[in-house]
Amino acid sequence: LDALRQQFAALEAAPSTPPIVHPAWVRQKLERLEDLLRRDPVRARAEIAKHLDGEMTLTPRPSDAKE
Repeated sequence: LDALRQQFAALEAAPSTPPIVHPAWVRQKLERLEDLLRRDPVRARAEIAKHLDGEMTLTPRPSDAKE
């Protein structure tokens, strides 16, 4: 058990490199999120919260698009 604890501590202390993500993938996810925010803000908030460690406040802003 002590050996496993030491291995775990070493893994936690090791520097981690962020994953390499393709910009197109990020754009696609943001577009889907934007659509979800417009259709179902409560669900969008829940989806975003899955990736956060703390509180989040969503404040609607007027659209820049001319309709």
